[in-house]
Amino acid sequence: MEEEPPINDRELEKRAAYDNEAREELRGAVETTAKYQAERIIVLRKLSIDKLKELTDAGMTAFDHALNLYLKSGMLMEDTNFSLYFGWHARQAIVARLDQK
Repeated sequence: MEEEPPINDRELEKRAAYDNEAREELRGAVETTAKYQAERIIVLRKLSIDKLKELTDAGMTAFDHALNLYLKSGMLMEDTNFSLYFGWHARQAIVARLDQK
């Protein structure tokens, strides 16, 4: 499994704060990050690959919360990009979903 390269589009991140179209574009762009996190967890926990969509969707539930925190905390001005930040939130949401079962 290859490491997911971060999406580094500062303009898109900035526009996502006030433009719903940009927010949806960013959501689509980081879906690969949620999928990557789901794949990693499937491998580490020796789960069926059939769970990939369910776990990717679970990871995506963290998108709005993660983006709002990212924008409010001023990380946009730092050397962090949203896809890496979102990856942590997606992973937490996936693990929470698995722990519910």
